[in-house]
Amino acid sequence: DALKMLARMSHRGACGCEENTGDGAGMLCAMPDSFFSSVLMDEQSFRLPPIGEYAVGQAFLPRDEAQRTKAKCIMERVAAKLGHDSLTWRSVPTNNRSLGKSAVAVEPIVEQWFLSSRGIKEALDTEQQLFILRKFIEAELALVGMGEDDVYFCGLSSATVVYKGQLTPEQVPEYYPD
Repeated sequence: DALKMLARMSHRGACGCEENTGDGAGMLCAMPDSFFSSVLMDEQSFRLPPIGEYAVGQAFLPRDEAQRTKAKCIMERVAAKLGHDSLTWRSVPTNNRSLGKSAVAVEPIVEQWFLSSRGIKEALDTEQQLFILRKFIEAELALVGMGEDDVYFCGLSSATVVYKGQLTPEQVPEYYPD
């Protein structure tokens, strides 16, 4: 199983001065449509469109609420300009009990942004449109002084979702209960 294989990769990564602070680990998963459909219905009474018609942006966002709100507004505004509809946001459950102090000190807020997968760039395939959207968002964020240390997309796709962080491979399933 994928989590067992991830744990076997521990020898490939580095650890910080704390045994429980990794230099980064994660998993790329096929879009878990039935999971997302179920959890969004349970948490928000929200019904997703059919798979392929929506995308998920897994993002690390600022801990400061005002900065987080500002970043999300920019993301939604850029998406709207490119013809994407923002559908909903979901706070990703995390459990940082196994993380070292230095990882906790820089831990971001992790959210999933659900949006329509197709925009106005009809000549391009869906994943190309989402790549362009991501780059436009990053440029707009940079204009207001927000870089990758403030807002970072783990992924923005209609086919996959990425769960990662400043973790060791063994910490990934504990940190992300999803």
